Amino acid sequence: MKDHKQHAAEKSAGNSDISSPKHCLNCGALLTGSYCSACGQKDVELHESFWHLLAHFTGDFFHFDSKFFRTMIPLMVKPGFLTNEYIRGKRASYMKPVQLYIFVSVVFFLIYFSFFSTHLINPTDVHENPAALLSDSALKKDSLLIARLKAMPVPDAEQVIDSLNRLSVNSVLDSVLDQSESPISVRSGNQQPNVVRFTVNDAENLPKTVEAYKDSINKLPKDRRPGLIRQAIDIKTIEIDQRRREEGTASLLEALQENFMHNIPKLMFLLLPFFALILKLLYVRKNVYLVDHAIFTLHFHSFLFLLLLLLAFINLIPGVHLGFLYFFLLMSIYLIFAMRKVYSQSWVKTISKVFATYFLYTLALTIVVVVGLMISAASL
Repeated sequence: MKDHKQHAAEKSAGNSDISSPKHCLNCGALLTGSYCSACGQKDVELHESFWHLLAHFTGDFFHFDSKFFRTMIPLMVKPGFLTNEYIRGKRASYMKPVQLYIFVSVVFFLIYFSFFSTHLINPTDVHENPAALLSDSALKKDSLLIARLKAMPVPDAEQVIDSLNRLSVNSVLDSVLDQSESPISVRSGNQQPNVVRFTVNDAENLPKTVEAYKDSINKLPKDRRPGLIRQAIDIKTIEIDQRRREEGTASLLEALQENFMHNIPKLMFLLLPFFALILKLLYVRKNVYLVDHAIFTLHFHSFLFLLLLLLAFINLIPGVHLGFLYFFLLMSIYLIFAMRKVYSQSWVKTISKVFATYFLYTLALTIVVVVGLMISAASL
């Protein structure tokens, strides 16, 4: 009996030492209240009951829930409000801008890729709309040609379309090259011309396999071999052309589109600094910190994702089709009011800077899209 009491006393003393409120269990700092002044952790029991954990979870959930709605409603209906609140230091009541952007963008792409079609060209639709794969606008309107393509098997139709596309591009580029004073060429390190020529028929003039291409390169003298960058481009061209011949043009375009669609979230994230820098350039006399422009950027792009998602759901209603014009109009109205509220300039200056923002942002968007397409093609 005595041993049992002694053991219980030692256990109680051990637990008292472990869970002592005098020192933080997380960082070991001396506690002066219910929360650690060094790391912020609350003085908690080591072994909480199930009901205590459930109460914590419920409280945290509704705390996030209240922040969520307190953030989303002004984000959608009060342009510039959240940015001003953040700049003034009123931040605890709302979701953080970075947290908001990540949350909204993840939800957007998850829902959009799951429930909405992202396929611009379907390989199985070549019969129904073969003109979708034609590059020449005049050929797209040739009803007799389209009717004949529909009557062909899909592989044969794709071969005809590919040949027509090549002829169309070749005729245009050949006329340009005929008027050129000098051939287009790639020079090696010793600046000798005509080692490798860029032509329309690069894929046709190259060997059909990568192995054959490497063998042909190895047979050339070192001073006449193309550079490493050119070799990498040629190899990727051969691989893509080989895949096109095996799987068809439509299937290749579908794969390129899928790669590009999966790169869009990364590309959108890369665009954020461009937008913030554009605002810094347009409001250089306002002495606004770049980080404040970044906060505005995060809030605005979060709104854009929600707007796109809202329009996508509205378009599911039979007979309703809200196209890009509606999106552009709503985006412009929102941006004008947001910039007016945050930067406090006249309507004329604000509207002019909105259109200047569109122009500069379109240039940045074009660059990022081209880079994205190159990355997507390289990963085929």
